[in-house]
Amino acid sequence: MQTISRLPFTFLMVALGSLSTGAQEPTRLWNFDAVAEGELPSRWSIRETHPTVSLARWNVRPDSQAPSPPNVLTLGHTENEDATFNLAVAEDTSFEDLDLSVRIRPESGSIDQGGGPVWRCRDENNYYIARFNPLESNFRVYVVSNGRRHQLDSARVETRPGTWYTVRVTMVGRHIACYLDGKKYLEVEDGTFTQPGMVGLWTKADAASSFDDLNVRDLGTDSAPILAPRSTVQLPGVEGRIDHLALDGRGQLFVAALENGSLEVIDLRRGAATRRVTGLAEPQGILCLPRPSGVAVVLSCGGDGTVRLFDAGSLEETARVDVGDDADNLRFEPRRGAVWVACGDGALAGLGSADLASIASVPLSAHPESFQIEPGGATAYVNVPDSGRIEVVDLEKGSVTTSWKIEGAAANYPMALDAEGHRLFVACRRPGRLLVFDTRSGEQSASVPCVGDADDLFLDPITGTVLVVGGEGFVDVFAARDLTRLARMPTAAGARTGLFDPVQRMLYVAVPARSGHPAEIQVFEFSG
Repeated sequence: MQTISRLPFTFLMVALGSLSTGAQEPTRLWNFDAVAEGELPSRWSIRETHPTVSLARWNVRPDSQAPSPPNVLTLGHTENEDATFNLAVAEDTSFEDLDLSVRIRPESGSIDQGGGPVWRCRDENNYYIARFNPLESNFRVYVVSNGRRHQLDSARVETRPGTWYTVRVTMVGRHIACYLDGKKYLEVEDGTFTQPGMVGLWTKADAASSFDDLNVRDLGTDSAPILAPRSTVQLPGVEGRIDHLALDGRGQLFVAALENGSLEVIDLRRGAATRRVTGLAEPQGILCLPRPSGVAVVLSCGGDGTVRLFDAGSLEETARVDVGDDADNLRFEPRRGAVWVACGDGALAGLGSADLASIASVPLSAHPESFQIEPGGATAYVNVPDSGRIEVVDLEKGSVTTSWKIEGAAANYPMALDAEGHRLFVACRRPGRLLVFDTRSGEQSASVPCVGDADDLFLDPITGTVLVVGGEGFVDVFAARDLTRLARMPTAAGARTGLFDPVQRMLYVAVPARSGHPAEIQVFEFSG
């Protein structure tokens, strides 16, 4: 039985600090994929604070579990003693105020484990370091000055070897904030080093670790960051995977909490989750449709194959229809006022938006995921990952007219359409790649690496940028014209769904609950 309840007010602002002057290229990213096996990236050097036995062995190697395959940078072996700090430094960098992140997997170590990024590094004896240590169950930020390490802040955090974690650091002026897997644990002021310095990677003693996706963004440039964290809205009591989101245009954000079996309602003006509908069977797709008297919320439930209609104000259910197993993504077709739902072993079901009456059904080769409808037209492009294809549907005729094969990747889930430019953007998960298809010819025209486990993809027509939200724990921003990656913003592991509001210039990312962290919606301001 579904129930409606009200939730307590919970709102957490993210402290950012003010921007100041700086130098260097606005962004740098090292994923180590273009580096030969056994080598170091160009213009990197290996260094040590307090050398004891010998230089640690840092090199690039392939790793099937890399967050962005195929390569990682690994400190694979060291015999150094407790006093030694092992560094790999990008010598051609010079950042002062920055947003720095890196993926880290602790491998081994009996004296120490883990590691982290260094910044404002003058040399091997002078720098800042934020690191986590599974042996000590802590996350700490230090300043190393003239070879002496001084602890600035510490938090107790449980981590373990063999698992990938994301460490993120922002420093503006004297203000340092440090995050582990998207949660801020450390915050401190320090003025030991105020000038630009190098960035790099660090472990201690015999700690062997692997690193991927070292990303740094200059916060001292005159231009605003492409994605700037603004706030976090907690979702108390929400467990498990979160699926799609929708805005009602009246200050409410609706969230389909799939594994929690609930529809969550966020009041964006208050910055809080305020209401919910429970007793739902795996809610997945969601739409908000304006009505003369208010807004209707259309919700698909994969667990029982229903599509339901709610009043956005009262949350009263006004209609329900069974469309078959695994009712999933929803899209609105303005031309006929129809709601289309991806469902079953392979179908698009067309429903009347007023009462959910059945009006059409289109058979497909397998279960569909994301799909897009040409504005004002009758053509839909449908991702069918089990077939490894995009199926092109004539909605009026109710049939597939052609299909396009996915090349060089698999698991094609999210999709965005540039109707005017005749381009279809598709993100795949195996491996993580962003593809472009020409909708006139069906040819795959481009393919570049992107965040893994992507489940939402958005095109901003104002700036000509593409945003990819992935459960790997990042949002990637690309220039639509040539797929140059412009930014990579850390979120949290498992945060693979979101919603872009092109009017208010906001991106909402759904973060599922994980150990010690409640579920939340991360809110970013997008400048493009």
